[in-house]
Formats: sequence, C-alpha cells, structure tokens
Amino acid sequence: MRCKAALAGQADGGCAIQIGMCYGDPAIAAGLQALRSSGVQRLIILPLYPQYAGVTTGSVFDHVAAELAGWRVVPELRFINDYHDAPAYIGALKASVREHWEKNGRSQHLLMSFHSMPKRLFEKGDPYYTRCQHTATLLAGALGLKDEEWSLSFQSRFGYQEWLQPYTADVVRQRARDGVRKLTVICPGFSLDCLESLEEIAITGREAFLEHGGESLDYIPALNERADHVSLLGDLILRRAN
Repeated sequence: MRCKAALAGQADGGCAIQIGMCYGDPAIAAGLQALRSSGVQRLIILPLYPQYAGVTTGSVFDHVAAELAGWRVVPELRFINDYHDAPAYIGALKASVREHWEKNGRSQHLLMSFHSMPKRLFEKGDPYYTRCQHTATLLAGALGLKDEEWSLSFQSRFGYQEWLQPYTADVVRQRARDGVRKLTVICPGFSLDCLESLEEIAITGREAFLEHGGESLDYIPALNERADHVSLLGDLILRRAN
C-alpha cells in the first residue's frame, strides 16, 4: 500500500492507480472495477514480477482477461509483461546492495535467489529461467563482481518433481562448507518483501548457513517503496500512458 501511495504521488493525478492480487485482497477484479467506475479509457497492467513467467505474469493476464470478458465496453489495454533488464531496475538493485554493504560491511559472496518453478515448464519454452540468468548477470556486472564472488539459485521448491536448479537451500549450505563466512542474499525477483522470502532466507537460510560453518548471513530487503523503485515503476507506467 505504501508503494501504491508513492506511485500515486509520482503520477500527480495523471493516472488512477489500483492494486489487484491474483490470490488475495483486493482482487484483480475489484481493482479493475474501481478503475471502470472512475471512467478510465486506457488500462495499463503492470504485474510486479520483473522476470516474465507463465505461472506469474501470465496468470495476471488470465485474471485480467477473465474480468474484461464481462465488460460491454473494454478500454484500450496495455500490458507490461517484463522489465528484467531495465537499466533503472538493475540500477535500483545495485544501489540497494551497495547501501547494504556500506551499512553492514561487504560479504565474501552475493547470492541472488529467485523463486523457482518446475523444470518442465522451462523445457516447454517458458523464458523465466533465462530472464533470471540475464538479471543476475547484469547485476553482477553493475557491481563489478568477479565470477567467484556471486552465484544464482532458486528457492521455494515444493512437491516431488524437479524444479529449476541449483536450489537455494543447497547453495547456502555449500557456500558455508566452501569457507564463505559472510554471505549476502538478495531476491531480485520479489518486488516487495513477503513472509516467504523472510522465512526461507532470513530465518531458515541463516540457520542452515550457521549450522554448516558460516558466521553470518544477511538478507537484503526487496526494493519495496524505495524512491528509485517507485521511479522505475512510475516510468514504466507513464511511458505506456502517452
């Protein structure tokens, strides 16, 4: 909600902004109905998933389409499906890492952990895995990191089928065994902090790292309502509004 308020301030009345969730409250349908009531003639949909995936970004489109299917008059629709390599996005991530290191001390290794997905979806053509790889490579380059100073992993696996690898839990333990004493973890695929990442990384992940020989694991918060993040989202919206 704070991010929405900041965006509304940036839009300066030029855009009506509503929040909608696929599986929460307020729902996407409610947000669209509020915009409909305000008389909007152009809808700009911005899923807060930097890396496109059919199960996330695609799901947002499905929910939007399901609601609009019942409208007699459908406004012009513009859908922002990805911003994984946007310079302002990479810049905001870079700034958040550097600010964290300036405040807490630089670690030996930066782990970039993304939400995972079943491997079979990637094999069927979903671009999510390559988008994550691209984001991570761009961020490492922006920070000037050497190959041995960063790595990428995937979290939140459940069930018995194979998911995208390497798994974050395995990487955290292995980095400790490899002699890394101070590890920093960032989750670039999460625009906002959620209990999932806080539990998996800041709690369970930290405990596993310490149990296997590490000394400290720091979790860098998501971009949330940072000014550079709000500016990025605002620019993405306003460029489609013209």
